[in-house]
Amino acid sequence: MSHFYNIKNKEGLNMGEILSRLKDCFRKSYLKEITMVGLDGAGKTTILYQMKISSTVETIPTIGFNVESFNVGKTKFNVWDIGGQDAIRPLWNHYVEMSRGIIFVVDIIDSNRWKSAGKALGDVVRGMERKPVLILANKADDPNDPCLNQKVQTMVEDLGVKDMNIIYEVFHCSAIQGPNNPNPLERLVPAFEWIGNTVKEKYGESK
Repeated sequence: MSHFYNIKNKEGLNMGEILSRLKDCFRKSYLKEITMVGLDGAGKTTILYQMKISSTVETIPTIGFNVESFNVGKTKFNVWDIGGQDAIRPLWNHYVEMSRGIIFVVDIIDSNRWKSAGKALGDVVRGMERKPVLILANKADDPNDPCLNQKVQTMVEDLGVKDMNIIYEVFHCSAIQGPNNPNPLERLVPAFEWIGNTVKEKYGESK
C-alpha cells in the first residue's frame, strides 16, 4: 500500500500531535525501520519506488513524506522518504530518532552541493546513537565510468563523513534505467542488504 503525507493536515493537528501519530506508526514495527533523507532533488523518491515496484516513476518534490514497505530477500523494510527542502529539514531528526537506520542520498552529479549535503548529514546524525548510515551516491548512470570511483571518493571527502562518529558505507547507484544501467536494482539491492544486515547486527530482529 502506498502512503503520502503532507505536513499541512486537514484535521488541524499541531506538530506535537502529528509526531505522536508518527510514533504510533513506527511502533507497528516492520523488521527494518529506515528513514531516507538528503537534499531536495537527490532522487530519494525515485529510489524508494524503484525498490518498491522495480520501475522508474515520475516524481514531484516531496512536501512531507512518503512511506513504503517492501522486501529485499527475506528482509522486510519500512522506509520513510522525507522531503529535502529547507523548510522540511528541521523535521528530519524527529523521523530519524524513531528509526533504526538512515539512508542519506546524495546527487553525485551536483558537486556544488556536496558540502551543503555534508552539513545536513552532520546535523541529522549528531546524537543519534551511531545509527547505521547508508550513503547512496545517486545518479551514477554509468557504473563503468572510469572516473566514478574518484568522484565517489571526492564526494565523501566533501561530505566530511570521516569526521563523523557514524557507522556508514557508501554505494554508488542510479535509480533510473538507461543504456548503461539496464537494471538499477543490481546496485541498489546490495546497498539495502548492507543496511539491513547492519541494523540486524546492532539491534537484533524486530518483532
